[in-house]
Amino acid sequence: MRLIKLAVISIIIFGGILLIISSLIPSRVYVSRTITISKPAGTIKPYVFNFAGWTQWLATDTGVAITGNDTQVEIGNNTVQFVGITDTSFTTSWINASGNNQVAVFYLLKEPGQNNTMVEWVFEQKVKWYPWEKFASIFNDKMMGETMKRSLENLKRVAETTP
Repeated sequence: MRLIKLAVISIIIFGGILLIISSLIPSRVYVSRTITISKPAGTIKPYVFNFAGWTQWLATDTGVAITGNDTQVEIGNNTVQFVGITDTSFTTSWINASGNNQVAVFYLLKEPGQNNTMVEWVFEQKVKWYPWEKFASIFNDKMMGETMKRSLENLKRVAETTP
């Protein structure tokens, strides 16, 4: 009986410690990548601000197609929906098969005095209070960052070879 009581108390204390530690992890997680492209923003906009242009530069797994229309596309098990647009930003909502939603924003920023454009791609995920979600969010940068970097490098190559 003592052993069972010790096990139950240990599990409760361990769970409490995990909950306290997870409460220190932010509930909003950002993953961001930036690249400078040697072209004006007007040359880059058709590739970024239009889903049809994504097929030329977005890095996907082999066999994953980008299908859809001007307001929504399917990329693997993700549904990407158009949310908003300004002169310098394009906002989308990414919903995966589990229903988790992330907001992705592309910013096109002109470098002062130069003909370059800085492209920043930012994903924002709101994480629930569950400890397993908070701990899993720690790995978002590793999981998404490399694909975002490859995609932006592809965008740079495509945009800079456009006359």
